[in-house]
Amino acid sequence: MDPMNTILALYSGIDIKSDLTISFSLQFAKEKSAWDTLIKIIKWFWQNSPKAEEASPEKKDIKPDFSLEIGVAVHSHDAYVVQTTKANLKSAFSTFVE
Repeated sequence: MDPMNTILALYSGIDIKSDLTISFSLQFAKEKSAWDTLIKIIKWFWQNSPKAEEASPEKKDIKPDFSLEIGVAVHSHDAYVVQTTKANLKSAFSTFVE
């Protein structure tokens, strides 16, 4: 099932006087700062320092070069609507969390 259907279905549980805002921000190829470059150089020196020979080669984790930010805001005067919406948000976004 498409996870976006679950997220969009959250709006059906909100009454007319309440407000639910969900914002997505997806960024590919994050710009590198001087700090990121310094960290990369330190990690390179740390990993390439002389070590004893290991029996098996290490697997390198390939990390994707993008980031996803999700912002959620629930505004309502009814505390029950806020609580149920927050619980539904947790279950809807659980598919994105590892």
